[in-house]
Amino acid sequence: MRGFVLGVIVTVVALMMIVVAVAQFGLYPIGADNPPSSLEHALAGRAMDVYADKHKPAGDNPIAPTAENLTQGALP
Repeated sequence: MRGFVLGVIVTVVALMMIVVAVAQFGLYPIGADNPPSSLEHALAGRAMDVYADKHKPAGDNPIAPTAENLTQGALP
């Protein structure tokens, strides 16, 4: 059991050191002109979906998603 706990602690410390090294040496592209990575895209999409589901109004959508309604909504 002691070896397991020590292994977990060493792993957590190693991960923290990797994160600090990546941040200190500028190894991760953070420029606004860089496209989001697949991980960032997945996490942001999931966060947006969860937030929208949590804060949406109660009840069904009062406007039916017909072709006419969608066309009108897309027009400026």
